[in-house]
Amino acid sequence: ASRGLGDVYKRQALNSAGVVHIAYFNESDKTLMFARRESAGVWTIEVVDDNSDVGEYASLAFDAADVPHISYYDKSNKDLMYARRLGDGFWNIETVDGDGDDDDDDSTDVGQHTSIGVEADGRVHISYYASTGRNLKYATRSGTGSWTTRSVDTNGDVGKYSSIAIDGLGRVYISYYDESNKDLRYASQFILGFWATEAVDSAGDVGKYSSLALDDLGRPRISYYDEDGKDLKYAVQENGQAWTLRSLDTDDDVGRYTSIAVDDLGQAHISYYDSSDKSLKYALVAAPD
Repeated sequence: ASRGLGDVYKRQALNSAGVVHIAYFNESDKTLMFARRESAGVWTIEVVDDNSDVGEYASLAFDAADVPHISYYDKSNKDLMYARRLGDGFWNIETVDGDGDDDDDDSTDVGQHTSIGVEADGRVHISYYASTGRNLKYATRSGTGSWTTRSVDTNGDVGKYSSIAIDGLGRVYISYYDESNKDLRYASQFILGFWATEAVDSAGDVGKYSSLALDDLGRPRISYYDEDGKDLKYAVQENGQAWTLRSLDTDDDVGRYTSIAVDDLGQAHISYYDSSDKSLKYALVAAPD
């Protein structure tokens, strides 16, 4: 932890062998870091990007070959960045979206609230917030080709706290926060280039810190924070129909910084922060009927 393992803006992921990896922002040095748990209590830590103030909103995912991919924000240049590990201590770093890019809304400050997903064939998908324009954006690329970026939702101030998921057919889904209306929203791309968006929960100020996962049947599960009630909430959709919403924890102020995963039995596992006790909490949700 001496090099910032506990610092803000971190994302944990497991490779195929179940080894824990963490991408995180070292606030002291303003750098993007990568840590791997080699054995009990032993961590290997390396610098990914130390080019000025970089690494906030880091998101980590592995491809089928167990290569780690990280999306993150370059605060100095206000760009969306991407890193792919080539070997011990060696990373390929690229600007995905930044000032001067020929995209659909000519954004100049982009890349906050990133979330990354990688398909088995290596196609990379990133959701993120464009501060200039205040909209939800999406970037994708196959192999080492060029990046394609486009806006997903431009209706108001939307796109913070994004979380991305990809199903086995390559269809993309994103949960995110609508700050204008204080709603949890959801976007789905069934046809390349066409996005359908909808409100999931609009009861009060809801949707911050959303985390999205799909189960084996393709059902989306979202954990998120209810600002008004100070509660952890959970949404599930079956067969593309109406959403079922539940409050999972209503004890004092709970539910910030949620992270969700679904196991082979269809159970949802959720970690989250208890602001009242300043502690880490965990919730287990049974599979839908």
